This record gives sequence, structure tokens and C-alpha cells, in this order.
Amino acid sequence: MTKTDVSILPRDLLDVHKAATFLDVSVTTIRRWAQQKRLNGVKLGVRGDWLFAKEDLLKMVKENSVSSIETSLRERMKEQSMESRHFRKAITSATGNVRKAVNVQADMGRTSSVSQKKIITQLDEFSHTSRQEKIINLKQAVTLTQEYTNEIIRELNVINEEVTITRDYADAIIRTVRGPLLVLNKDLRIISANEAFYTAFRVAPSDTENRLLYDLGNRQWNIPKLRLLLEEILPEKNTIEDFVVEHDFKDIGQKTMLLNARTLQQGPDKTSLILLAIEDITQTKQASQYARSLIEASLDPLVTISPDGKITDVNEATIKVTGMLRQRLIGTDFSNYFTEPEKASEGYQQVFKKGFVTDYPLTIRHADGKRLTDVLYNASLYKDDKNTVLGIFAAARDITERKQFEQQKDEFVSIASHELKTPVTSIKGYAQVLQNRFKKEGNTEAVRLLVRMDGQLNKLTSLIADLLDATKIEGGKLQFHEGYFDFKELVVEIVEEMQQTTTKHELTKKLAPPKTVYGDRDRIGQVITNFISNAIKYSPHTKEIMITTSEHTDSVTLSVQDFGIGIPKEKQGRVFDRFFRVSGLKQDTYAGLGLGLYIAGEIVKRHSGNIWVESNGKRGATFCFRLPIKKGKRKNQTNTLVEEERT
Repeated sequence: MTKTDVSILPRDLLDVHKAATFLDVSVTTIRRWAQQKRLNGVKLGVRGDWLFAKEDLLKMVKENSVSSIETSLRERMKEQSMESRHFRKAITSATGNVRKAVNVQADMGRTSSVSQKKIITQLDEFSHTSRQEKIINLKQAVTLTQEYTNEIIRELNVINEEVTITRDYADAIIRTVRGPLLVLNKDLRIISANEAFYTAFRVAPSDTENRLLYDLGNRQWNIPKLRLLLEEILPEKNTIEDFVVEHDFKDIGQKTMLLNARTLQQGPDKTSLILLAIEDITQTKQASQYARSLIEASLDPLVTISPDGKITDVNEATIKVTGMLRQRLIGTDFSNYFTEPEKASEGYQQVFKKGFVTDYPLTIRHADGKRLTDVLYNASLYKDDKNTVLGIFAAARDITERKQFEQQKDEFVSIASHELKTPVTSIKGYAQVLQNRFKKEGNTEAVRLLVRMDGQLNKLTSLIADLLDATKIEGGKLQFHEGYFDFKELVVEIVEEMQQTTTKHELTKKLAPPKTVYGDRDRIGQVITNFISNAIKYSPHTKEIMITTSEHTDSVTLSVQDFGIGIPKEKQGRVFDRFFRVSGLKQDTYAGLGLGLYIAGEIVKRHSGNIWVESNGKRGATFCFRLPIKKGKRKNQTNTLVEEERT
């Protein structure tokens, strides 16, 4: 059939477009139905289009379910990309009308052609109305789609701006980091590096970016340990911290590097990146090696201790003196290796309170349990650049031999003192006999000489007594005979006796009312005598010496002030040490062994009192002690200061 044949066709034949409008489906759907022979039609020519009779269209309505027509309608809307809610309402409305028409036709069956025409008329009216509504809905949908598209574009612009800001922020961080920093892709090619990397390793950006890390700088970065880190360890752990790599670079020499690496996932496609931070610790390691060399060069045991009392490092001398391996020592409690752990802990705490300790006596116990080493510990805090305490550095001076020598010396002094005491006592007795004889004979010159000899014998006796007391103190054998006595009465008695020994000085008393105290009267008198005799000795060119007492609720205090030579402040803490003497330009002028104040200090300590000295360092000194009034329960120990239980 040719195109001219169209004119002879019945007027009720509809082309594809009208058929699509009649059934309210797409043209494509009509053609598909015709090709599938689901809809009868006439095709004009081989390349022509289809024509359909309305009866066939009505039949198509009947044979196809409403859902099929609805699906076709939705397919048409999908082809036109319409997603508006208004358009979906139009689809629903059209479907409803079609469903009504189908129901009517189903009820009527094929009984009347008049009814069929009525349905066709309704479908024509529906088709015209539906088209107008769809055009309107289509315009509205296009408008809504445009607005929605514009909103999406605005949101994308905001997101792009935020991404740009974030990227710039990340780049700024990378550039600001002081240490070398690299960003690598999953193939270990360098995406970017910061300025610190270029400066530290003397490379240019053009020779770095987009290059394989191992090829950088004539393959100087082809380091086995670095390959191990990036190719084997990092893929498994995703994060690596403090990985040490040493390498000798051609341009910058031997370097020790601390590497920290982390894998990142970037973007929606989760692109893998590697962030590699490099810290040059070459100088730190060299300094550490230098410090280690100094520590190991010391013959004294050295140890570093954490704030919680755990050993963090030791030298070889410590290993020898304890008999423990380094790995066994590190991490253990510092106090575990002494015969007196509590005393060691107390000394450790003193460092935190005072910042240091000096000559703190302890005894180190060897692992075999047999060898003991007497030491004097000197320790101080060490801090970082922010003044945060990192721990304690302690050095122990081995005094075992010195202590043995002192014990031998004490034994010798004790024996010598005892041996000297007897002949001196005999000489003194003979001198007194001769003095009485010459006095009867009227030989005044001989009497005067014997009196002077008796005075020197008294000094010698006093020195021997001091030596004996010192050795007894060291051996813990100094005896005390304690009881209640009047403190003021004792002071008056001694001041009067000492006044008889000097004509150049005036001993001035300023005493508190009588007070009864508990202690060894003779030993306390020995302390007062020592204070006054020292005041006389060290103030030869001044006259006044002041003796003052004061009382408190539970103690009494005595002070002896002279106006002679002063005591430098740096030496005031040592005046009560054994054999210590204040040195100066005239140190040879003043005789003595340096035992008097040492003995006085030990006596006061054994009475649970306090003893101290005050001086401006230039002129004069004031020696003081304070004693408790009431009787205390003492522990029978060697000469260490113990806290009393008051009664």
C-alpha cells in the first residue's frame, strides 16, 4: 500500500501518534505492541508507519490489564525524565479514568455498539483533557527540576569551596611542619613534600614530585629497612611509630632517622595515601652516645630513676656492685638493692622535696647475699626544657675502704686514748704532789710552773676524753645517765666555772626562770661547756660573751653568742661534723681536734633535741640547742636521730 492509498482508508483509522494519544501511552509502546502483534494494525509500505482501527484499540484496552496500561504510562514518563509529584498525580488520575472506562466496558460486554461509541467519546475527551494537564504538569516539573538543579549546583559549589579550604589547610599544615614530611601514593610515588624535606636532604621539588621514593637522589633512598617498613610492615599495621633507620647519604653524610608512617583513605573512591614523617635524630643519638660514654667511664655506680622509683638506666659499675644484668635492673624498684630499703626510699623522697641529697649513707647488697658495699649517694632531679621532672640521677661513691680505714682509726684512737689516760692521770698526780711540796718550801717559781703544767695536763685530759667519747659515739657505746634536773641551775654553775678560766672575757647571763628537764645532766653540761669554751677561743679580741636561755611549752633553748670571727654560710652545715674545723687565714691559731661540736651535736640528738649555728659569715656566731622538757621513751640505737614517743 502506497502513501496515496491512505485516502481510501476508512476515516476511523488512526496513525501511531493518534493511537498513542487515544490509549495515552507512548508512540514507542504502540509500535512495540504492533510489532509483537498485540495490537492489530495496517503498515503502509515497508518503511511506512502503522494505522489502527478504533475497534482494535478498544480491544487492546480490554485484553490488556489496567496495570499494563499503567506501566506503559509510567514508562512514557520515565522516557521523558519526569519525576514531579504533580506529574505522578496526573498519572494516577489518568489511570483511574482508564480503569473506570475499562470497568464500564467490562460490564457492558459486547452487547451494544452505542456503548462502545460512548466509551470512545469519553476516551477522546479524556485524551484532550489529560494532554493539557500533562503539559501544565510538565512545565511545572521542568521548573521544579531547574530549581532543584540550581540548588544542587549551589551545594556543589559550597562543597567544592570547603574541599578547597580543607586542601589548602592540609597543605599549610604540611608546609608548616618543622620536620621533613612526604605524601606518597599507593605505588610509593611522591605526591608532595614540605620545604623541610627539601632543605634537610638537599633536593629540589622538580626532582622529587611524581618520582618513585626509591629513585630519589640517585637511588639514595633505596634503603632496605625503608623498603621493609613501607612494603611489609605498614600494609599490615596501617600505622608505624618510631621506626629507626640509619643511612649514609652521599651529600649529607651519615644520618639516623626516626620514621612515623600512616596510611590514609582519600575521597569517595578511597584512594590510598601514605603520610611519612621523618625526624633527624642524628645529633640526639650522638649526644646520647656521648652521655653513655661519660656514664660508663665512671667507676662509681650511676643510675637514673623514674618519678615512680623505677630504675631506667644503669652503668657497668652498678651491674658489678649489684651482680645483676642491666635488663634485670631496669624497671625494678630502686630501693630493692639496699640492706635498708625503707631508708633508700626515704632518701629518694628527699630528692623530690629538696631537689638533691648529698652524702646519703646506704649499703648496697650484692645478688649473692654475701658482699656488701657501703656507699654515699649524691642525687639530684633532672628535667626537660619545660622544667618537667623526668626523674633522678644518682651517683654512689664506694666508701667501703674508707669506712674500714675509719674503723681501724677509731680502734687505734680508742686504744691510744685508753693507754694515754693512765700515764696522764699519773703525771697529773705527781705534779700535784710536787706542787704541794714546793709550796711548803716557799719555792713560788716552781709552784707557778707546776700550775701551768697542771693546766696543760687538763687540756690533754680533755682531748683524750673527747677522743674516747668520739669512738664511743661511732660504736654506739656512749653512755647516758638520765634523770630530772634544774636547767637554770646547771647553766649558772657552768658559767661560773668557765668565768674562772678567763680574765679577758665577761660572760653575761640572761636566763629564764628555773625549769626542770629530763636528761643526762653531765652530758648537757658538756655541751654548754663546749659552746662557751669555743666562744672564748674564737673571740680573742672581744670581751663580751652572752649566754641566753628561753623556755617554751615543751622545751628549753640555750644560746651562746660571741663577737669573734664569723662562720661562712657554706660551712655552717658542717660545723657539727667529726674533725671539721672552720678554716681561714688564722686557722692555725686555734688549737683543737674538731671533735667538741661533733660530740655536742650527738649528745643533743640523743636527747631528741636540735642543735644549730647562726652567723652572718663576717663577725661573730651564735650556737644554740633546744631540749625537750619531758621524759621520752628512747630506742637503744647507734647515734642516729630518732623520733621519741612522748609520755
